[in-house]
Amino acid sequence: MTKQEARTYYLQERVRLTAAERETMSAGLLSQFERITFPPLKVVHVYRPLLAKGEIDTQPFVRHLEALFPGLTLVVPRVSGSSDLEHLVWDTGTFFAPGAYGIPEPVEGIRVIPGAVDLVIVPLLIFDRDGFRVGYGRGMYDRFLAQCRPDVLKVGLSLFEPMPRLEDRGEFDVPLSIGVTPTQLYEFV
Repeated sequence: MTKQEARTYYLQERVRLTAAERETMSAGLLSQFERITFPPLKVVHVYRPLLAKGEIDTQPFVRHLEALFPGLTLVVPRVSGSSDLEHLVWDTGTFFAPGAYGIPEPVEGIRVIPGAVDLVIVPLLIFDRDGFRVGYGRGMYDRFLAQCRPDVLKVGLSLFEPMPRLEDRGEFDVPLSIGVTPTQLYEFV
Protein backbone atom coordinates (compact mmCIF):
# COMPACT_ATOMS: atom_id res chain seq x y z
CA MET A 1 0.00 0.00 0.00
CA THR A 2 1.30 3.48 -0.84
CA LYS A 3 1.23 6.41 1.56
CA GLN A 4 -1.68 8.00 -0.31
CA GLU A 5 -3.66 4.76 -0.29
CA ALA A 6 -2.95 4.29 3.42
CA ARG A 7 -3.83 7.94 4.13
CA THR A 8 -7.20 7.61 2.37
CA TYR A 9 -8.02 4.26 3.96
CA TYR A 10 -7.04 5.09 7.56
CA LEU A 11 -8.65 8.53 7.50
CA GLN A 12 -11.90 6.79 6.55
CA GLU A 13 -11.39 4.10 9.19
CA ARG A 14 -10.72 6.69 11.87
CA VAL A 15 -13.87 8.63 10.97
CA ARG A 16 -15.92 5.41 11.14
CA LEU A 17 -15.00 4.80 14.76
CA THR A 18 -17.75 5.50 17.25
CA ALA A 19 -17.04 7.73 20.25
CA ALA A 20 -17.12 4.65 22.49
CA GLU A 21 -14.64 2.78 20.27
CA ARG A 22 -12.32 5.80 20.16
CA GLU A 23 -12.50 6.15 23.94
CA THR A 24 -11.68 2.46 24.49
CA MET A 25 -8.83 2.59 21.98
CA SER A 26 -7.43 5.80 23.50
CA ALA A 27 -7.47 4.18 26.96
CA GLY A 28 -5.53 1.24 25.49
CA LEU A 29 -3.03 3.63 23.90
CA LEU A 30 -2.44 5.39 27.20
CA SER A 31 -2.03 2.06 29.00
CA GLN A 32 0.62 0.97 26.49
CA PHE A 33 2.32 4.41 26.54
CA GLU A 34 2.62 4.16 30.33
CA ARG A 35 4.67 0.97 29.86
CA ILE A 36 7.49 2.87 28.11
CA THR A 37 10.63 3.32 30.21
CA PHE A 38 11.66 6.84 29.27
CA PRO A 39 15.16 8.20 29.73
CA PRO A 40 15.35 11.47 31.69
CA LEU A 41 13.33 14.06 29.77
CA LYS A 42 13.50 17.84 29.96
CA VAL A 43 11.84 18.99 26.71
CA VAL A 44 8.90 17.21 25.05
CA HIS A 45 7.39 18.25 21.74
CA VAL A 46 3.70 17.34 21.41
CA TYR A 47 1.08 18.13 18.80
CA ARG A 48 -2.31 19.62 19.58
CA PRO A 49 -4.99 17.39 18.03
CA LEU A 50 -7.95 18.21 15.85
CA LEU A 51 -10.46 16.31 17.95
CA ALA A 52 -13.25 17.02 15.43
CA LYS A 53 -11.23 14.96 12.90
CA GLY A 54 -10.83 12.05 15.29
CA GLU A 55 -7.21 12.71 16.18
CA ILE A 56 -5.93 11.26 19.44
CA ASP A 57 -6.20 13.58 22.43
CA THR A 58 -2.61 14.03 23.60
CA GLN A 59 -3.52 15.57 26.99
CA PRO A 60 -3.53 12.27 28.98
CA PHE A 61 -0.10 11.43 27.56
CA VAL A 62 1.23 14.87 28.50
CA ARG A 63 -0.15 14.54 32.04
CA HIS A 64 1.59 11.17 32.40
CA LEU A 65 4.91 12.65 31.30
CA GLU A 66 4.50 15.67 33.59
CA ALA A 67 3.92 13.31 36.54
CA LEU A 68 7.11 11.40 35.68
CA PHE A 69 9.23 14.48 35.02
CA PRO A 70 8.29 17.47 37.17
CA GLY A 71 9.44 20.71 35.59
CA LEU A 72 9.13 19.28 32.09
CA THR A 73 9.10 21.87 29.30
CA LEU A 74 6.36 21.26 26.76
CA VAL A 75 6.77 22.49 23.20
CA VAL A 76 4.10 22.69 20.51
CA PRO A 77 4.40 23.39 16.79
CA ARG A 78 3.24 26.39 14.82
CA VAL A 79 3.24 26.39 11.02
CA SER A 80 5.66 28.95 9.64
CA GLY A 81 5.32 29.88 6.00
CA SER A 82 3.67 27.22 3.90
CA SER A 83 5.19 24.04 5.29
CA ASP A 84 7.77 24.58 8.02
CA LEU A 85 7.31 24.34 11.77
CA GLU A 86 8.34 26.64 14.58
CA HIS A 87 8.48 25.17 18.06
CA LEU A 88 7.14 27.22 20.97
CA VAL A 89 6.98 26.61 24.72
CA TRP A 90 3.51 25.69 25.97
CA ASP A 91 2.85 26.91 29.48
CA THR A 92 -0.09 28.21 31.51
CA GLY A 93 0.04 31.58 29.75
CA THR A 94 -0.02 30.20 26.21
CA PHE A 95 -2.95 31.41 24.13
CA PHE A 96 -3.96 29.16 21.22
CA ALA A 97 -5.78 30.06 18.02
CA PRO A 98 -6.55 28.02 14.89
CA GLY A 99 -3.54 28.03 12.58
CA ALA A 100 -3.03 27.49 8.86
CA TYR A 101 -4.68 24.05 8.87
CA GLY A 102 -7.20 24.72 11.64
CA ILE A 103 -4.88 23.18 14.23
CA PRO A 104 -4.67 24.99 17.58
CA GLU A 105 -1.34 26.84 17.58
CA PRO A 106 0.28 29.22 20.06
CA VAL A 107 -0.17 32.83 19.04
CA GLU A 108 3.24 33.67 20.50
CA GLY A 109 5.80 32.16 22.79
CA ILE A 110 9.41 31.29 23.46
CA ARG A 111 11.01 29.46 20.55
CA VAL A 112 12.85 26.22 21.10
CA ILE A 113 15.38 24.80 18.65
CA PRO A 114 14.83 21.20 17.47
CA GLY A 115 18.15 20.13 18.99
CA ALA A 116 16.83 20.87 22.49
CA VAL A 117 13.97 18.37 22.22
CA ASP A 118 14.30 15.00 24.01
CA LEU A 119 11.00 13.39 22.94
CA VAL A 120 8.60 14.06 20.07
CA ILE A 121 5.07 12.70 20.13
CA VAL A 122 4.63 12.48 16.38
CA PRO A 123 1.23 12.81 14.72
CA LEU A 124 0.29 10.04 12.31
CA LEU A 125 -2.51 7.98 10.83
CA ILE A 126 -0.66 4.67 10.72
CA PHE A 127 2.88 3.31 10.77
CA ASP A 128 4.38 0.25 9.16
CA ARG A 129 6.25 -2.63 10.79
CA ASP A 130 9.56 -0.81 10.26
CA GLY A 131 8.40 2.37 12.01
CA PHE A 132 7.76 4.51 8.95
CA ARG A 133 4.68 6.66 9.38
CA VAL A 134 1.90 8.05 7.26
CA GLY A 135 0.90 11.59 8.15
CA TYR A 136 -1.04 14.12 6.15
CA GLY A 137 1.53 14.28 3.37
CA ARG A 138 3.09 17.70 3.82
CA GLY A 139 6.46 16.44 5.12
CA MET A 140 6.62 19.01 7.94
CA TYR A 141 7.39 16.48 10.67
CA ASP A 142 10.00 14.62 8.62
CA ARG A 143 11.83 17.92 8.07
CA PHE A 144 11.54 18.75 11.77
CA LEU A 145 12.70 15.30 12.91
CA ALA A 146 15.72 15.53 10.62
CA GLN A 147 16.74 18.70 12.52
CA CYS A 148 16.51 16.98 15.93
CA ARG A 149 19.40 15.24 17.67
CA PRO A 150 20.06 11.66 16.49
CA ASP A 151 19.05 10.35 19.93
CA VAL A 152 15.67 12.13 20.07
CA LEU A 153 12.93 9.69 21.01
CA LYS A 154 10.19 9.67 18.35
CA VAL A 155 6.92 8.14 19.59
CA GLY A 156 3.87 7.68 17.38
CA LEU A 157 0.35 6.96 18.65
CA SER A 158 -1.87 4.92 16.33
CA LEU A 159 -5.41 3.70 16.79
CA PHE A 160 -4.58 0.88 14.36
CA GLU A 161 -2.06 -1.93 14.31
CA PRO A 162 0.89 -1.36 11.95
CA MET A 163 0.54 -2.10 8.28
CA PRO A 164 3.04 -4.52 6.70
CA ARG A 165 5.22 -2.11 4.68
CA LEU A 166 4.79 1.23 2.99
CA GLU A 167 5.62 0.77 -0.69
CA ASP A 168 6.79 4.32 -1.32
CA ARG A 169 9.07 5.28 1.52
CA GLY A 170 11.15 8.30 0.65
CA GLU A 171 14.78 9.04 1.36
CA PHE A 172 13.77 11.85 3.74
CA ASP A 173 11.24 9.78 5.73
CA VAL A 174 12.27 9.50 9.38
CA PRO A 175 11.18 6.33 11.21
CA LEU A 176 9.72 6.26 14.70
CA SER A 177 11.65 5.03 17.72
CA ILE A 178 8.48 3.56 19.24
CA GLY A 179 5.02 2.97 17.82
CA VAL A 180 2.14 2.68 20.26
CA THR A 181 -1.18 0.99 19.48
CA PRO A 182 -4.06 0.18 21.84
CA THR A 183 -2.70 -3.34 22.34
CA GLN A 184 1.08 -3.19 21.91
CA LEU A 185 4.37 -1.29 21.83
CA TYR A 186 6.59 -1.58 18.77
CA GLU A 187 10.24 -0.59 19.15
CA PHE A 188 12.27 0.44 16.10
CA VAL A 189 15.81 1.55 15.25
